[in-house]
Amino acid sequence: MGIEIGQTVGGYQVVALLGRGGMGKVFRVRNVISDRVDAMKVLLGDTRATPDLSERFLREIKVVASLEHPNIAALRTAFKVDDQLVMIMELVEGLSLDDQPRGGRLNPVYAVDCTCQVLQLSLTRTGRAARNRVERLQLKFVGLVGAYKLWRSIGGKN
Repeated sequence: MGIEIGQTVGGYQVVALLGRGGMGKVFRVRNVISDRVDAMKVLLGDTRATPDLSERFLREIKVVASLEHPNIAALRTAFKVDDQLVMIMELVEGLSLDDQPRGGRLNPVYAVDCTCQVLQLSLTRTGRAARNRVERLQLKFVGLVGAYKLWRSIGGKN
């Protein structure tokens, strides 16, 4: 299913392409009834030709639907159009980790805040599921050792 900017898919008008990955594309969409702006994720290509990819996407939809956490975009709905799975999620504005400056130093307070949010997620009931699917949720974590070294570098004490 080729999606074009301006097209309406399942009651959502496609406004812009937000990103593209190995599995699919993510679009900014507007609900034509409520005017709410959300994100729409669709698989690349024909899912009939790639049943494994379709099954992975369906699992992702179910995992995201089971999670409820302030640091995870909420699933609004999911549906099929022309045998193509479509996932509508809460649109989260801001920079992705890929948009962060490379080679420079992160603001230590920001880095510790991000680390604490990931650790908090990992300690919640929903975090257990998220830990198993962290790559699906596109969370990137530098590791506890890196967080500890960062904390020590800004004056943390044992």
